[in-house]
Amino acid sequence: MYDFTLKSYHQKLITLQEEIDFVNAYIYLIQTRFKDKFSCIISIEDDVLETKIPPLTLQMLVENAVKHNQMAINTPLLISIKSNGFEVIVENNITKGPKNITSFNIGLKNIEARYLLIADKTVSIIKDEKFIVKLPLIR
Repeated sequence: MYDFTLKSYHQKLITLQEEIDFVNAYIYLIQTRFKDKFSCIISIEDDVLETKIPPLTLQMLVENAVKHNQMAINTPLLISIKSNGFEVIVENNITKGPKNITSFNIGLKNIEARYLLIADKTVSIIKDEKFIVKLPLIR
């Protein structure tokens, strides 16, 4: 994971497939740590795997979900990463927030800024019953 982070640091975009491969490795670590308190399902259409995305975007969203939600057997953190042909949608349930965690939304602001700068596209963020981030695919 560290190797991927270093190699992608200077890249503006990578394929969605590369990002999914990386986020799968990250998810493996989270599942090892939290076991039945965490679940992430990825269902991406094959025809969008070669589209582009800024590196570490999906990983950052999964990391934010883990950071901002408490996990328990009776209230697990459930994350879904899916595509609809023109965007990747990352959503998670909202559980009770952990104590002593202050957020400045730096990760989300970073993702939004990169999309505007690189592709002149906006990221959609919805916080309702679930936390949803819609990332435009770059072709």
